[in-house]
Amino acid sequence: MEMTVDLFNSIINTSQDCVFWKDKDRRFVGVNQAFLDFYGFKSADVLIGKNDEDMGWHSDPEPFKQDELAVLYYVAGLLADSL
Repeated sequence: MEMTVDLFNSIINTSQDCVFWKDKDRRFVGVNQAFLDFYGFKSADVLIGKNDEDMGWHSDPEPFKQDELAVLYYVAGLLADSL
């Protein structure tokens, strides 16, 4: 399992694409270095545990929230179907 985590971290952190992941409550769990660099953050600690509304990124956050919720419901459906 440790090798899998190391491989994941290596792939994510060498990508030039901004990558982030969130929990089921839409809170940031992690981001890669490209994301930090692009947005000018020194550390992921600024983001971890916060959602987009906490960050104040959108003047109208509702459409973004609905998009994230749609993804979560879709994934939950896929997971339920696989059980």
